[in-house]
Amino acid sequence: MSSAQDPRWAVVTASSQGLGLACAEALALAGVAVCLNGRDRGRLKAAAERLAALAPGVPVEWVAGDLAAPATREQLCEAVPAPDILVLNVGGPAPRPVAEMTAKDWHEAFDALYVPPAELLQRYLPGMRRRGWGRVVAITSSAVRAPLPGLAASTVGRLGLSGLLRCLTAEAAVDGVTLNAILPGRIMTPRQEAAIAREAARAGISEAEQLARFEAAIPAGRLGRAGEVGALCAFLCSAEAGYITGQHVVIDGGALPTLF
Repeated sequence: MSSAQDPRWAVVTASSQGLGLACAEALALAGVAVCLNGRDRGRLKAAAERLAALAPGVPVEWVAGDLAAPATREQLCEAVPAPDILVLNVGGPAPRPVAEMTAKDWHEAFDALYVPPAELLQRYLPGMRRRGWGRVVAITSSAVRAPLPGLAASTVGRLGLSGLLRCLTAEAAVDGVTLNAILPGRIMTPRQEAAIAREAARAGISEAEQLARFEAAIPAGRLGRAGEVGALCAFLCSAEAGYITGQHVVIDGGALPTLF
């Protein structure tokens, strides 16, 4: 994807573990220099060391802090002022019934899921367009296509980002910049492990039984692997994917019963 002499740079948010880290790993293996971000400094440092060992010679930077904080976003932009690739990964709020949501809850979800990615797009997209090349990939959720109970706040916030990406697609494409989203289904990550434990407790069954229930609802018969999402992200960020833009790519083992 890039040469060791002049590597492309990627900013990958929320990348100390899970899907964000998987995307960062896939990009690093493709020769892309990566700037990681996460709230836990120790976990982030360990992730950076992991990438350095996985892809020797590929530059790796990291910025610790909550992406919802303006200061963290400013630090990211200072660390990598002109990235070629922007991977927008943001963790969603805990599940909660709509009836229990307050105005404060809605504002917090919007401020976490929409505002940080939107601001980074405002900062980084013009430079990509001037340079004539860029890749933006948002990691959202298959719930954008098929909303799930309890995930209204997450779904609404991510739908806002989907709308922004689509609004920017047409004007950026002529400059060689693509904007796409990946919509993962059930992928085995720490967040999914927590979901298995939560649903098992609610149903009064073991976590193994709950995992089997999830797997039974997926045509592929298993949960996805984080590395599969990372590989998809790396492809969408490659030169070969230059004619793919404005798309929301579902990776869920065939679980969504939708045509489009």
